[in-house]
Amino acid sequence: MLIIKPRSFSILVGGREVEIGSRVIEILRIVKMRGTIKAASEELGVSYRGVIGAIRRLEKELGTKLIETRRGRGAKAHLTKVGEEILGMYLSTKFESMSFRNKIPGRVISIEGGGVSAIVTVETYPSIVKALITTEAIEELGLKVGDTVTWL
Repeated sequence: MLIIKPRSFSILVGGREVEIGSRVIEILRIVKMRGTIKAASEELGVSYRGVIGAIRRLEKELGTKLIETRRGRGAKAHLTKVGEEILGMYLSTKFESMSFRNKIPGRVISIEGGGVSAIVTVETYPSIVKALITTEAIEELGLKVGDTVTWL
């Protein structure tokens, strides 16, 4: 079960409630997208040690790892299955908790650009909406012209 609070949410683990702060969720999101703990540290403006400490405290409370790392030159990190599940559960619940009036159905009519970002144009009745998003996000979503999307 997931309980969302303004700056955190809780999950039930073995009959007890474990609170997960928004900072840990952001760390998990960044590690998933960028593949390093250093990237999370830089993006959040928190020391590397602070990021590691936040993750380790939650891992200890949960009794399982959330992030696997490979040390050395070109160090990489990825979410474990549990880390993926926690992030996915949070994101899907947050999406579902939005009111219907904030969800606008549409159809992708163009994707322009390349490199780091692109402009996605979505036809929503009666308007056309454009958004600048990263090409990494486009690839991760598998977004293509003609796709039906929900605009938030």
